[in-house]
Amino acid sequence: MDSANSEYMVLRGEITARAKTAHDVLNVATVLSFLAVAVGFVAQWFGELQTFLLFLPVVFGFLTFNYQTNQWTLFALARYLRDQSSSKSMAVGWENYVVAERAKSHHLLSFLALLPLILPLLLPLFVWWLYGDSASTLDTALTTIDLIILALAIFNFRYLLKK
Repeated sequence: MDSANSEYMVLRGEITARAKTAHDVLNVATVLSFLAVAVGFVAQWFGELQTFLLFLPVVFGFLTFNYQTNQWTLFALARYLRDQSSSKSMAVGWENYVVAERAKSHHLLSFLALLPLILPLLLPLFVWWLYGDSASTLDTALTTIDLIILALAIFNFRYLLKK
């Protein structure tokens, strides 16, 4: 096996692992969303729903950043393989496809798949609408952190808008 083919196989393994991780992150976010609803009822019973809702974006923020990092790396690997592969190689087909798909506008289904990551990041806005400015020091700190996480997530998703 020559070094170019060996490098290709290693990078394809990296792509497969990162794609699996990205899908796993979406699955975890979906399960956590349903779990959060159940825990939310308990938090409401104890009178701590506001703090609980403001804590969720911190957890989902980490999942979102993990997902975004995997996506960036997938696109970088596809670009690298496309640029480094010889035109004779059959391998270059998939990498060309991935890079071309990235250049297209993303469809509604792609957006809907990200909802388990995005919706919890919007909770500070919901809490502000629901409770107004009646917040403890902890809730104010969590709101500030949540809004920073939301801004970073929006900034990091800008790669989806590039053509």
